[in-house]
Amino acid sequence: MVTATKETGLLRKAENTSAFLKCGILGFSGTGKTYLATEMAVGLHKHLKSKKPVAFLDTENGSDYSIPRFDQAKIQLITAKTRAFSDLLRIVQEAEQKCSILIIDSISHFWTELQQAYMTKKKINRMLFQHWLPVKTEWRRFTDVYLNSKLHIILCGRAGWEYDLSENEEGKKELVKTGTKMRVETELGYEPSLLLEIERMKVRPPNTKSEIEMELMYRTYVLKDRADKINGKYFDNAVFENFLPHINFLNIGGKHLAVDTTRTSEALFDSNGSGWERQKKKEIALEEIKNELLKRWDNRTRFDQLCKVECLKQVFLTGSWKAVEGLPVEHLEKGLKMIKQVVIQDIETLVSRQIQKEEKEKPKEEKSKTKKEGKKNVPNV
Repeated sequence: MVTATKETGLLRKAENTSAFLKCGILGFSGTGKTYLATEMAVGLHKHLKSKKPVAFLDTENGSDYSIPRFDQAKIQLITAKTRAFSDLLRIVQEAEQKCSILIIDSISHFWTELQQAYMTKKKINRMLFQHWLPVKTEWRRFTDVYLNSKLHIILCGRAGWEYDLSENEEGKKELVKTGTKMRVETELGYEPSLLLEIERMKVRPPNTKSEIEMELMYRTYVLKDRADKINGKYFDNAVFENFLPHINFLNIGGKHLAVDTTRTSEALFDSNGSGWERQKKKEIALEEIKNELLKRWDNRTRFDQLCKVECLKQVFLTGSWKAVEGLPVEHLEKGLKMIKQVVIQDIETLVSRQIQKEEKEKPKEEKSKTKKEGKKNVPNV
């Protein structure tokens, strides 16, 4: 795993590493999501001058009605019809090897199936707070693959209403619709670099005075364009060319890396808890060790200081407090127990002998000076 050093830092000169289209299309039933996804796939295939097939992961039987459009464009269409989340990752990886473009219609069914599979396995009737973590963790595997796959992917998803509490004229709280969102795991709904919403509208044909005669129009809103080329715009009966400004921004044919998923923070965690928890335990252990040493020997004399150093040497095999601070929390907690069991008299006897030995080795002038200034500091054994 690469670490930040002077030789190999994590920061690099910025470059466009978005080489593949990641498009999301949401809308309510009958708004033309499959039709627009097909038009975009055909247009993109021609734009790329690709010779590979287009893959269609189908949960609603929509691929059958798209066959004539692909046949007309002379593009081979291959399909898989499944709603099992366990098939989703496998098909994305398979399509990456065989195809240039993948349509997933509808991604909402895979999210629903994953939840249902979890409830069936756990024999529960509904998802509670504690159940979401394992389901969302599993789903994130797809999110990472979706973003980093070397494959143009067009996601279709059912639209759902967003609600919020609002106070009415009587002062009572009531749920009101505040907008729409893709009916899928929350984070995935914001991952596409190009996010579109389709609305079906009834309009009066031009040059007609009849109030009864109406025709359908499909309006596509650009909810998000990370390239900021068509952000906020809308297109009536949209075609592939409407989205070329975003596609032309992509580094097609170049390096693709959405996010480096090989780097993790697993080193911060172990069986004893998180890095933060371990640091807190370590600070507590160090403070308790200091208090335990001060309880036996204060800092008033050199003798006390030497006793504390000797105690550290016997327990931690070092007299350096800096070295002790660098020890793992498990060593510190074990050492604290040993310090509490250390016999004070044994330490003081050893230190007194060391001091007496030093005194004998000193010149006469230094001995005389030491006797006058610090005789009381060294107790007799």
